[in-house]
Amino acid sequence: MALPKIKSRSPGSFFLIIAFAAALVAAFFAAQAVKLAAPSVSVLVAKQDLAPGERLTEDKLDVKQLPAAAVPQDRVTGDMLDSAIGAHAKTAVAAGDPIRVSHVAELSPPGGTVAARLALTGQKDLRGYALPADATQGLVLEAGDRVDLIGVVDVPREIGADSVTTSKVLVWSAPVLHVPLVDENRPETGNERVIVALRPQEVEKVALAATKGRIHAVINPVGDSVKAETAGVQLHILFPQGGRE
Repeated sequence: MALPKIKSRSPGSFFLIIAFAAALVAAFFAAQAVKLAAPSVSVLVAKQDLAPGERLTEDKLDVKQLPAAAVPQDRVTGDMLDSAIGAHAKTAVAAGDPIRVSHVAELSPPGGTVAARLALTGQKDLRGYALPADATQGLVLEAGDRVDLIGVVDVPREIGADSVTTSKVLVWSAPVLHVPLVDENRPETGNERVIVALRPQEVEKVALAATKGRIHAVINPVGDSVKAETAGVQLHILFPQGGRE
């Protein structure tokens, strides 16, 4: 019985395989050479989509090495990660994109942090108002929170009569723009105050109450808060003399 003949590969096929493998190796080393020749920089990138006004946290940011020619000149470098944490996105940023200085409200010109955050509201009639230090004493606040502002003032009733201590809500749900972080290495930070966004007519009310009496801030829950108009309360009604109404 005759055995089947085994076909052997032609020398040409063998050389083609060798040539193809050599080309792959050459391409690999060429890519590595280009990579080594092109300078890279450490940049901050977004791990997820960021919305305007969104607070930047460590889990939303990443540090990557990218070719210097492939990233913008105003990039936020990787060594600025600690500075970026706690800041706020000034514009929308897509996941995977390098973070630019113009993307971060606290870093981008023109204007400072408060001016940038005012611009982010999209309401051109808002102004930043610094609350008296005792107005927020005891409150744990962050930029983006909302507070109601209550004025307590001694209101004159008539000439020669005693004034009446009156308390009333002046502003509902004012956005907090800035909360000072006292830095022992920067003594000037001790003079900073909580800044809220108010309309001009609200500024007038709060400034008057702060000058003639006291302002108290009350923090709102997360989400939309319910505005309930109140008539205010007076001391002699709340605490009648002798306990009698």
